[in-house]
Amino acid sequence: MFEAISKKTSFTVAVGVSMILWAGLAAFFGILCDFIVMREQQMELFLTIITVIGIMAPICMTLQMLLLGLVKSFALKSLRPIIENVHGVDISPNITRQELEKTITALKKFPEINAIVGFILCTIIILTLIGTVYFRGYEFFWVMTQVIFGALAVMIYGVATFMFTSAKTEPVRKNAYYYLGEFKKSNRKN
Repeated sequence: MFEAISKKTSFTVAVGVSMILWAGLAAFFGILCDFIVMREQQMELFLTIITVIGIMAPICMTLQMLLLGLVKSFALKSLRPIIENVHGVDISPNITRQELEKTITALKKFPEINAIVGFILCTIIILTLIGTVYFRGYEFFWVMTQVIFGALAVMIYGVATFMFTSAKTEPVRKNAYYYLGEFKKSNRKN
């Protein structure tokens, strides 16, 4: 699935789609934890949580996909060399040395950038959720429950995003370094 998406759109979008699938799984387990803690006593609060996540998650997912290059003009500038020069998991065969060096730099930064974007967007969802629970007048215990579960979700998503992006980026980076070595060999011969 990853390579198919990567070849159809871009490498960065494929990473983003994979992370969104993992985020959906994590959200499911987070909602399950909320349900277990709340039981039937707080069903209205549980439905509020489902509603907030149901509204905010697609907005943040769309924003993340736009920042990662689903629409090239909205992509982060630091990721554009990857979007333009990495097809599937391969480096473009017509790449120049300067473009390759920019791509390698972008590949080095990509895990950190993706983790920061994921962290910020996940934090927006959690803060919206906490604010909704607080302003709807629920007890302090329930607000703090959302703070604790939210902080846990943000940390897990941020770390998982970084690790997954690093794992997917590493083979592409090795390939890029191989091409860079070929450029250096051809320059020595000339």
